[in-house]
Amino acid sequence: MAAALGDIVDLRAKQKHYPKLHGSLRELLHIEARRVAPEYSGFHDDGVEYVRLLPSAGESGTKLDAARVPILIVHAVDDPVGSAQPVADLVSQVRNPNVAAIILPGGGHCGFAPYARDYFYSLILNFFDRGHGAAASLRRRYAASP
Repeated sequence: MAAALGDIVDLRAKQKHYPKLHGSLRELLHIEARRVAPEYSGFHDDGVEYVRLLPSAGESGTKLDAARVPILIVHAVDDPVGSAQPVADLVSQVRNPNVAAIILPGGGHCGFAPYARDYFYSLILNFFDRGHGAAASLRRRYAASP
């Protein structure tokens, strides 16, 4: 997964005529931050914090545990950019009813939307449905576990 991400970083750098980054996502974020918001020195650090889902060293829990809005992660088993297992492992640790993941058997990195449009969008719409989706589960009363 790291090698695939490095290739994506290098492709972006080439497309934008940046210097060679040798797969460094951190350096790409620095360059993008300076380009997009040169007057805001905290842009890079805020951006890194925003996209980090896993806890920093010495911390416990994830940002997903504190999510106040429904979050749905859709991932395919055959995604060439990243394995589905880390997604499943991450979401299995989250104890927030607002967060869910759907692991599809196929679809590559983003192929499920164009090739199975009705199915893909029905999964998403049902998750975000106010009456039956994740947000509705916050209003339901559950029996206590023995």
